[in-house]
Amino acid sequence: LTLYHFHMFPLFFWVTNLYVVPLVTLIIYTCIPFMAFSFILPVKTLLAGILEFMVHSLIAPLDWLADFPGSVAEGIYISPVQVPVLYGFLLMLWGLQRQRQIGYLIAALVTLLVFILPDTARQYAIRRQKILTVNHIRGASLLNLLAGRSNLVFSFTSPPPGERQLRYSFYTWWVAHGAAASPEICTPEQWHARYPGGTPGLLLRNDVIGGNIFLNISGKTLVICTEDSFHAYRSPKPVKTDYVVVTKAIRPETEKLLRHFVPGM
Repeated sequence: LTLYHFHMFPLFFWVTNLYVVPLVTLIIYTCIPFMAFSFILPVKTLLAGILEFMVHSLIAPLDWLADFPGSVAEGIYISPVQVPVLYGFLLMLWGLQRQRQIGYLIAALVTLLVFILPDTARQYAIRRQKILTVNHIRGASLLNLLAGRSNLVFSFTSPPPGERQLRYSFYTWWVAHGAAASPEICTPEQWHARYPGGTPGLLLRNDVIGGNIFLNISGKTLVICTEDSFHAYRSPKPVKTDYVVVTKAIRPETEKLLRHFVPGM
């Protein structure tokens, strides 16, 4: 169930449990007098300080250990169908250990094959996938591009959100689609400076009708509106595009947009 819900497995759990279990127990028992004497301000303040210290002592080592190389096996995806199959496989191994019968071994191998087959089809689908999503988190408008396992995040807010903040919001979705859990994060200006001529399958310009952004991704065109100085420009013809994306930085004035852009979809 841990693999299914969190898509990761802590490899150092046997180390962390040595202090996590007793410390969590101590925190729980300290909460009882904290709640019971919460109406007495000096006692409440004292116990709150003790609880804060213990919680910090619990979290700080875990954060340090989480950044240690090889501490966590990440990116593990198990579908709802595979969960009971995995339990069945473990049950067959338990029966094989207890009974030492060839039937349990054959059943375990068959169960393992049933577990692997759906993942084989999923890997094929991941290699062929091309996904684009528009997102907004904590004041930042984002464009997330997935091509196979490649994971690129464009941020239209500078500086862009950090990787930890993005992982908090998108990790489960990335794992479900087989994308890299550590994406390449950049602003359009950084991408344009890095690849002025574009890259295969991706062309970017950040000067369309002002400072707006034009993207051509595998033949699909997008205009990302990051500023609304359209009234200062007189275009003889509106720009034809497949999609128009309006970021939070501007108000979506539809009539003004349609004077300059003709979205096909």
